[in-house]
Amino acid sequence: MKKLLTIILLGLAITSQACWFTSADWQAVWIDRINNTSVAPTGSWGAITAPEAGTINIPATVYIKVTPSTTNAISIDEVRLQWKYSTSTTWTTINVIKDVTWTINYSKPLAFFGKYNLNPAGARSGDTILIRLQVVDALSVNAQIDVDTTAEGTNGWEDQWVTSMTIGQVRR
Repeated sequence: MKKLLTIILLGLAITSQACWFTSADWQAVWIDRINNTSVAPTGSWGAITAPEAGTINIPATVYIKVTPSTTNAISIDEVRLQWKYSTSTTWTTINVIKDVTWTINYSKPLAFFGKYNLNPAGARSGDTILIRLQVVDALSVNAQIDVDTTAEGTNGWEDQWVTSMTIGQVRR
């Protein structure tokens, strides 16, 4: 009897875990723009494309769009923004916001990490960098932070969570 109950509970746990991550949860999470340049995605889940940012002067402000986890109906626990040089495999964390306890206005893109938050030390005009966004709730995550990706989103990352930009000539 114990064995049967254990098998049933394990089966339920595996089934429910597989249902935690759905397209409804994460298709409305994206990098929306950098300064005034839109990188907002178009298309539908599984076929989403997002433009690259082009040339941007730094420091820059990264705006993100998030919605509450629609399937899970739970709040966001952690939001992480990272960058790397396009030729590197090492991501640098710009900021991590944990335990989001305030009410977020989900209806518009937010400078969630503050203004002028993207200012890579040592970056020179013409350098190409990638920027990516990870959002975690109590049950799921949009993409794994320990996995590398490209500007188009690979390895579990989607295009709307990763963008590239070229550093402009003006450093404000």
